[in-house]
Amino acid sequence: KVRRELLVNRIRNTQCLIDNLIKNDYFSIEDAEIAAQYSTQADKVRKILDLAQSKGEEVAEYCLYVLQQAGDAYYDLHPWLEEIGFRPSEVICSKPVENTDPVSRYQQKLKDELSRETKFSMS
Repeated sequence: KVRRELLVNRIRNTQCLIDNLIKNDYFSIEDAEIAAQYSTQADKVRKILDLAQSKGEEVAEYCLYVLQQAGDAYYDLHPWLEEIGFRPSEVICSKPVENTDPVSRYQQKLKDELSRETKFSMS
């Protein structure tokens, strides 16, 4: 219960989570539409967690894996994932995760550009 509320309060980007769940055939388009119909972010997260839980342990584990692997999109959850000792199974580790969060992608683009400019100016 406490862990669930922590996730509800800290997950700000549901789209990245949904994108990865769909891409790996854990969620259908209908599942995504059901979650999207809620007006608040917290309610969307609750629905995603409910759907994931109803689909079994592997789906729930993959949700945590996305939170761990999608880097900047869920950075504030990393200490919590460490605290609970989350270690994904080999099956889950074999699944791809793509960070589709637009803010994270833009930040990465800026970092890459800065890195290239720094290398260029130092040579």
